[in-house]
Amino acid sequence: MKKNLFWDLDGTLTDPKEGVITCIQYALKKAGKPVPAFNDLLWCIGPPLHHSFQEVCPESNEQECKELVEF
Repeated sequence: MKKNLFWDLDGTLTDPKEGVITCIQYALKKAGKPVPAFNDLLWCIGPPLHHSFQEVCPESNEQECKELVEF
């Protein structure tokens, strides 16, 4: 009998789009950064958040992008 079951919630079984994009927008707003429209951030689903924030906030340094990820 199996004792553990793991779910990979990467979009195959669920659609994380609304939660992921809303969280990105929230972090940007709290950091005082411009907040792109929901559909303009859809490409952020998949890549590491650190890389996404570097693209969305090119004026931010590496430390600021790490802080956005941790937010």
